[in-house]
Amino acid sequence: MRAGLALLVAALCCPPTASSCDSLADVAPGVLDESEDLALPVWLREGDGVTDVNDVVTLLKTAVGLQELGIPGTGDGNCVLDLGDIAPGRLDDTTDPPTWIATGDGRIDIGDIVAALRVSVGLQDLDIRVEEPELGENPSCADVERLVKRMALQNVETYGTWSVHGWWWWDDAALGPFGGVPETDDLDDDGTAIGRTRDHSETNTQVEGIDEPDLVETDGEIIWHLAKNELRAIDAWPPESATLLSATEIVGQPIGLLLHGDLLVVVTSEWDALEPVTPEGTIALGERSTLSFYTTDPLGPQLQRRLSIDGHLRITRRVDDELRMVVLHGLVGPPLPPWEGDLEEYRRAQRRVIRNSTLADWMPGYSDEHPVDGRWERQRGFLLECEDLWLPERPDGAGLSSVVSLDLGSLEPPRTTGIFSQVGTAHASHDRLYLTTTAWSSGEWWGPPPGPAMTRIHVFETPTGLDPSYVAMGEVEGIPPSRYSIQEHENRLRLAVQRGGWWDEQESHGAVLVLEQQGRELVEVGSVDGLGPGETVRSVRFREEIGWVVTFQQVDPLYAVDLVDPTDPRVVGELEVTGFSTYLHPVGDDHLLGIGQEIEPDTLQVLGMQVSLFDVSTVGEPRLQDRLVIDSVSEAQWEPHAFNYHAPVGTLAIPRVTYWEINGLGEVERAAQTGIAAIEVDLFDGLQPLGTLLTPQLSDHQDYDYGCHLARRSVFIEDYLYAVGQSGVSVSQLDDVITPIRQWRGDCDE
Repeated sequence: MRAGLALLVAALCCPPTASSCDSLADVAPGVLDESEDLALPVWLREGDGVTDVNDVVTLLKTAVGLQELGIPGTGDGNCVLDLGDIAPGRLDDTTDPPTWIATGDGRIDIGDIVAALRVSVGLQDLDIRVEEPELGENPSCADVERLVKRMALQNVETYGTWSVHGWWWWDDAALGPFGGVPETDDLDDDGTAIGRTRDHSETNTQVEGIDEPDLVETDGEIIWHLAKNELRAIDAWPPESATLLSATEIVGQPIGLLLHGDLLVVVTSEWDALEPVTPEGTIALGERSTLSFYTTDPLGPQLQRRLSIDGHLRITRRVDDELRMVVLHGLVGPPLPPWEGDLEEYRRAQRRVIRNSTLADWMPGYSDEHPVDGRWERQRGFLLECEDLWLPERPDGAGLSSVVSLDLGSLEPPRTTGIFSQVGTAHASHDRLYLTTTAWSSGEWWGPPPGPAMTRIHVFETPTGLDPSYVAMGEVEGIPPSRYSIQEHENRLRLAVQRGGWWDEQESHGAVLVLEQQGRELVEVGSVDGLGPGETVRSVRFREEIGWVVTFQQVDPLYAVDLVDPTDPRVVGELEVTGFSTYLHPVGDDHLLGIGQEIEPDTLQVLGMQVSLFDVSTVGEPRLQDRLVIDSVSEAQWEPHAFNYHAPVGTLAIPRVTYWEINGLGEVERAAQTGIAAIEVDLFDGLQPLGTLLTPQLSDHQDYDYGCHLARRSVFIEDYLYAVGQSGVSVSQLDDVITPIRQWRGDCDE
């Protein structure tokens, strides 16, 4: 081995052919070698021609005469690498960023070879590494095409296919208003000014003044309900005669709607063949998200505009008259080749498709339809141009996400910016969007990582009327458990995370961090760690200068975190109770409502759903003022939009499901009941159950369609409660919740 190394030193000092040795010094990062004989392209930059891994290996073997190379510091000692084992094709993901190369006897990549040449041999002129693009670099279209193909090839190698979309949730789409609130002083029969709505409940949102979608909206007169296959307009007032006025068919999976003034926006999603943007583009199966804009005529809403975007609508928020959306596009690409039963052949076929594809096959499109002079016009185009794309300091995830702004007061096309990242959780403030994604520090995708989970946070400014812009990125250890774990306050970002090995509860704990932008970086300026050692974070709520964090293993500590000094967050109070809350809701200045599960601490048996009232008037001494344990489950335990606390009537309404009971003979003794449970919230006397308002039952049979009869949402209008579900609407007064004064039965047909 030493003789071989000596030969290499001599050859490099006094090379037999100058051109062979000079080519080594020319190798530098940046350019993709897409030679047809390569199983996977190699990312390198050259000075006078494309030089790839094969070229380096060949040079070492022939021009230098070296047949094996000692890699110091690997394993128990020096690793002798037979250069004949080196061939392109496998991803070494222990490097940052990963390097494409395979070895026959271990994961040794180009970086290892370069280090060995520099240290063991003394060569200082060789520089082989993968390019790390800088934050904010706007790539050329050629660079975008290379990067997208590289990501697709990485997916093929890791997952067996490039078409990997990840796991997505449906509850985070939101949308906003168009036009103004109608002004009129005409009076209704009871003396209420038409257009000046009655007291009624609103959608439960995270940030005041930023609208989110929901399945139900009302103006105090009409209840709009987005059912599984139709948009319903229900005449809700007077309650004694509530009835269906119209049902408009919708296509796709209902996501949410938002009512504002004289416009109703409906969001749906469907998997379908995505139309190519250009003639040379191809058609592939993917997800399409659609925003349909309707008039608010309850007798027959009229479609005014339809905007469809290729991709999954991760979140949508309305700030004033502007929608801000985050769309996940993944890597849809051209049609996949047919599966012939052999994985390696399938990989080779996909590589050929990738190499022969064009950028038009990978870029997401959009379509915009609206009437012009009595005729519907349709525009189809690319959602993003190459100059709209941004590269983070370290790309995270093989895919593309976009930030979209839409002016609701005009028919202008959407304004967009894209980033090479697969977004997980996102948070919107009034002028910024924070996009997060989790990247394991090491380990394989199919098992628990041996190192900590890291969350990267991408920051976009979203000024009204201007294009979104990518301004900063930060990275912290831990995972935000929900969107309520992230909130901006006074130009700083508060973030609660779960830390420790999530596969080992003994190592788990929570932390609260404060970050601020410093130049192009989002920097941690303060933190408090070690919340709930050995426990998991179950719920978080930030309000003003206090953060509330619930952790759980056998009991539920509620932590109060003082955030007055953002550089020195401190735990100032702790309350230990049984069970845990999955959602926390502020009530006035001195109370919190919580909903979650009641758990027997010794056996960890679930005893039922619990609703808790916490007195937090003394921050350092939070106390449990009252608690109800209910033998049921509720969508509000995991979906905040189903949690409806209406302060003017001091009442909480939540969906409630009581499952059927089956006797020892397997016979149904009691069918499931679904409805809306009403709970009076008295800040002095505590919680008082008012009963459950059941949704209409379309059949007397006990074995009925559970999803059809499920009560999903509730509405308060004055002192009346409305239970809304696919099967219809029930109405009752708050002083007698369980007795409907009116029921309208819907249709559960598919």
